Amino acid sequence: MSQMTLRPRTRLGWFARITHWMISLVPTLGVFVVLGFVFGPAVAIVGFALGLLGLAYAYRRGMKLRRVMKEDPAAAFRSMDKSAIREGKLFAGIAFVTMGVCIVAIVAIFATHT
Repeated sequence: MSQMTLRPRTRLGWFARITHWMISLVPTLGVFVVLGFVFGPAVAIVGFALGLLGLAYAYRRGMKLRRVMKEDPAAAFRSMDKSAIREGKLFAGIAFVTMGVCIVAIVAIFATHT
């Protein structure tokens, strides 16, 4: 594994990094503003709080995985594989539930409009 060396960043580099970070926040902020207008501020605030909790969880998990990767790379890859399988099952379950709801909705529309 190659070692990464740290180079000092120039002022222009820091400005570019901060500008990119701010521009990438605009669509996220737009989503919460639209949620606030459509469903009310409570939904937007709850969504924002859940998003922050999700970011905090992802950061903690990433730092833990980084520490494990330094100590035992094989264990880190096993952990990544297990979590990928778990997430895959979750998203597959969500997809099947969504398809089931849509099928029931289509049948209900045909039954009531024929």
